[in-house]
Amino acid sequence: MSHTRSMCKTLLLGVSMLMVATCCIAVNAQLLKGTRFLYGPPMVAVSQLGLDADVTARNAMAVDGSSNVYLTGSGTVGSAGADWLTIKYNASGVEQWRAILNGRGNNTTTDEARNIMLGPDSNPEVVGSSSLLAAGGRRCTAVKYDAATGKELWRYWPSLPAATPAWSESLCFGMAINSAGNVLMVGRTREQFNFGNADIYVAKISATGSLLWHQTLANGAYAPGIVAPNTISAGSDDLAAFVTVDSSNNVYVAGRTQESATNYVWAIFKIAATGGAPSWRTNVGGSGDSRVRGVAVDAGATQVAVVGSRESRPG
Repeated sequence: MSHTRSMCKTLLLGVSMLMVATCCIAVNAQLLKGTRFLYGPPMVAVSQLGLDADVTARNAMAVDGSSNVYLTGSGTVGSAGADWLTIKYNASGVEQWRAILNGRGNNTTTDEARNIMLGPDSNPEVVGSSSLLAAGGRRCTAVKYDAATGKELWRYWPSLPAATPAWSESLCFGMAINSAGNVLMVGRTREQFNFGNADIYVAKISATGSLLWHQTLANGAYAPGIVAPNTISAGSDDLAAFVTVDSSNNVYVAGRTQESATNYVWAIFKIAATGGAPSWRTNVGGSGDSRVRGVAVDAGATQVAVVGSRESRPG
């Protein structure tokens, strides 16, 4: 069956949810490919990294004002699954420190760091998921490190929001840091007995590592409008991997939601800075597998830009 895919689609939204314009762009960014930072021997030679297997994921990087580079992802240490691996290199590519996070479950469930950013104090902060129980089950996790030494300053994993049936785990992929140093992390929660049922998850963590608020955003085919927080949307497989904040620290979340067995659409939310209440939500659809790849808001907080792919299948 023939179908068409728009690989790079940018949507510009007014903050009042009015569509202003659409356009197509092409992006091809392979940061530092071929250099020693990401793909050179120090990152793939197991003996040099002191790991028991190859680095399984190099997920994100950040660069500070002195051209120091921070990389984060996952690597296998021992025989109990992959752990977080965060490494700092100086401007010459010489390793300064590394930090390994092994989830409390210490099992074969993968602990995976997915994103890294520098806070207002220039210390690196990492978001991902880590195991909490030996029997499995992961939680979204945020960690702050000291930039000079790699010492862990704090670690926080929010408990699961209450829901019926219960959520079994949360997985986080995207992050933002606002002007106060608070961390926003987004991902998904999954149902205990039905991993195909997942909702968008967003949490706000204080600059000192405590929970300010968190919630799930039920948004699938059975939730056509803004619904009560922490209510599971029946049958939908939703997730968010991108988040940003405006000058007033309001939060913008971009992900995708499932509307039918084969149809996923973009889901875009604005969330109040205090309390986490959704201000608005809009869906942007095709008729196939649509995916968001980024979100940004302008300096005046009047327009939101979202980029990704939208697929259309003949009906």
